[in-house]
Amino acid sequence: MGWLTTQVETHGSEFESMLIDAMQQAGVYDTVFAICGPFGVRRFVLRFVTKGHTIEITEIENLPLQYGGGAPTMTTSENMQRLRQALKKLKGQMTSWATWEKGTLGVIRNCDNEMQVIPFFDADTEGVSVEHLPTPSQGHPLEDREFLHVKASTQAQMEPVYQNTSAIAHDWVEWSIENDVLSLVYEDDIESTVERKRCKVLATFDQNGTWTWQVPEPLFAEEVFCWEYFICDWDAAMELGMLCTARLNGTWLFHSLVSHDPQVTLLVAVWD
Repeated sequence: MGWLTTQVETHGSEFESMLIDAMQQAGVYDTVFAICGPFGVRRFVLRFVTKGHTIEITEIENLPLQYGGGAPTMTTSENMQRLRQALKKLKGQMTSWATWEKGTLGVIRNCDNEMQVIPFFDADTEGVSVEHLPTPSQGHPLEDREFLHVKASTQAQMEPVYQNTSAIAHDWVEWSIENDVLSLVYEDDIESTVERKRCKVLATFDQNGTWTWQVPEPLFAEEVFCWEYFICDWDAAMELGMLCTARLNGTWLFHSLVSHDPQVTLLVAVWD
């Protein structure tokens, strides 16, 4: 009789919700999400065992996905330590009602950052592999191999855009965009001046980590430019904005909040 079958026979149909609650309270879901990285499709199996009063993570098994992604990208020592602590806390919380000595977590996350963690313990871990996990239906556009190739081949072109953007003082008092012209208003003790620069609105990035294109048609042919929106983090958003600016032969990347509640940032390619 398997571990799960035994627990269900002992505790009844509510056992699954008990296990989910315990995993949530121990921080297992949060720490697994952390090792997955802030965005991207994931499909892997994580194995762990009890060693005295500690938890040892023995293996992370994954297979490359045809559209990119799959493996966790943030398995830093700090994140792994937090995961071990969460699993230790889980074991402690379950001691009085469901003991175990080893476990396996099957992890699947789709391109919208919706994650599923499937736990197996003791005898139920035998034979579990990443091949048994469902495969997300599509990849994340920023992990697409064609896009990664474009990004790598554009690094030299992006470098001056990074430098120019970093050098911008952002000391204007207001700005506006009309007919692909960015107007920057500066004030000093004597007068106000306006600088006007050709520009191209690219996208918005909101506080929930959603990049949304603000262009009438895709800028380029790669898949990432054809999605209406997708999840990413600030660093990836800035990198994509720089890449677009470089490929458009722009000079620097303008970014500014256009809404405070919720926070929404506008990204614009600018030509000096």
